[in-house]
Amino acid sequence: LTLMESDQINHSSKISIEKKGGLFDVNSHPVTLDAMYNFGGIVAMGEGLGELTLLSGGASNGTISGAGSLVIQNGLFTISGQNSYAGRPTLWGSSEMRAEAVDSFSNHSDLILKDSSILNLNGFANAIYSLSSDSTTSCVVTNGAILTIGNGGSYAGGILGAGGLSVTGG
Repeated sequence: LTLMESDQINHSSKISIEKKGGLFDVNSHPVTLDAMYNFGGIVAMGEGLGELTLLSGGASNGTISGAGSLVIQNGLFTISGQNSYAGRPTLWGSSEMRAEAVDSFSNHSDLILKDSSILNLNGFANAIYSLSSDSTTSCVVTNGAILTIGNGGSYAGGILGAGGLSVTGG
């Protein structure tokens, strides 16, 4: 499925990519869905202007690529594929992005935590490009893993669990 213009899909829709080789191409357009489930396929974010907003989370064990942004408004989003997206994943409200494997977060992404959102390593080491949050109620949960941050950022939230952060630049 390739989007040809913005908001072609109803905001209450759920997208499911059921098999390896399946493709959901945002094609640099903004799109809002209730949830997305990627079971081995590819989510192509496009370049720059594409933004995939998930109102209630979902899961991805496939690939998310491109320079567009991934926005989780609420709910849980689990991620376990080898991802290369270079956009700005943003977690809002009480949303949580939880790793289900080592290196499932993209080391090219500028991750932003808002409100009471949670970035949960779930015990799996991961790397991102930068981490930002002006919210003192956001939290990185390490569960014994290390989050490597390649270019620093400005983070006001909490860090919970054994493990920690390793800033290698910036």
